[in-house]
Amino acid sequence: MDQKLIRNLLDASKAEKEKIEMLMNLIKMATNTSEPSKDLEETKEKLQRMGCTNDERHTLKALLGMRHNFALQRQVLEKEIEILKSNPYPTHCIRYFRMHADAHHSLQISIYRGVHRRWRENSQNSVNKRKKKKKKANNNNNQKAQLAVMKWLETEQKRWTKLERLQKCHELLFDLLHAAYDTVHRYRTTIYNTVADILGISYIVSTASAITNTHSDEKHDQYVEQRQVQTQKELTQYMCRSYLRQYYTELFHYYQTKLEGPNQCQLTLQNWIQANSRNGQSSQLPLKDGIKIVIRIDKEQKIKNRNVSEIIAQFIENAKKWSWCAILQVPELELFPKLFTIVNKGEERVRFNENIHKKSFGSENKSQLILYCVWPSLSRRGDPVKNTFIEVVVRD
Repeated sequence: MDQKLIRNLLDASKAEKEKIEMLMNLIKMATNTSEPSKDLEETKEKLQRMGCTNDERHTLKALLGMRHNFALQRQVLEKEIEILKSNPYPTHCIRYFRMHADAHHSLQISIYRGVHRRWRENSQNSVNKRKKKKKKANNNNNQKAQLAVMKWLETEQKRWTKLERLQKCHELLFDLLHAAYDTVHRYRTTIYNTVADILGISYIVSTASAITNTHSDEKHDQYVEQRQVQTQKELTQYMCRSYLRQYYTELFHYYQTKLEGPNQCQLTLQNWIQANSRNGQSSQLPLKDGIKIVIRIDKEQKIKNRNVSEIIAQFIENAKKWSWCAILQVPELELFPKLFTIVNKGEERVRFNENIHKKSFGSENKSQLILYCVWPSLSRRGDPVKNTFIEVVVRD
């Protein structure tokens, strides 16, 4: 073979090798957010001067897009961390972003997901049996509520094991969370119905439907009626949501005192105490909002000047504040599942699925059947919110 041809081939292979190395370096720089953008641009220009094929040009374009996406994700993550550090509850988090803007949809989800997860993690026991070192008790009211209820159960039901007491405690907090959510959801329903009635929205919707529909039969009339109800709901929501969001803090306190109705949290609490006390009865201590509960508390818990009823009341108040913000989302955030015991249609226990479930303290490693739900996940219109898990106890 001609020596000149061999030399040209060697030079070509060397250039190709250099191009590949430069491309690999570009990939590393694009995926590393700490790399200066100037170095990235210089490497890109060198690579283009060497002569790129169409495939390589597409790769370069994709890399620059990847770099941009990484930067956006980093900004969202930093914003989420900043908010979660300074504001433990969603009612405060909402001040940092405009709820009505579609552009902030993903940020809303990430913040709510983070707050929801953090709120649950803070409500776990202060002593984790899986770790050798002792940790100081968290000052979070949710955790205090769980610790206080566990202490009360120790005095009321001495024959129960710790896991049995823990299950009863989880059941109370789970039911109170849903009761608080349902109570606040009733606030919004009452507001929408009142506004729709005063403004005559149902009349306008029905009149418009009568004009556009000339024929009639039973099935068609039923469909039209359903559409009217849905249209009325959407129109009322559209008219009210901006106002409710802008003044959500003031209106939340206003509606709590203004709107009367059955106190689901109080009923849940009373039924639970009656079912788990020694003699099925309990004397009552007065508490704000009509909630009454008697639970003894030891000095060892270091909760000064506060009885357990106040701690439980604070848990309920926090749950209501979170729920108020959740239902003002469009579409609204929902809690899933609604039942403490998870079973399928055949009333059989559901198997653990690591894609949607997360094991909680008290689970058995070898077991695969879910005993009960500790903390629900979030959903929108029946679809689970990404990266929110149902925390469960898995035990035979």
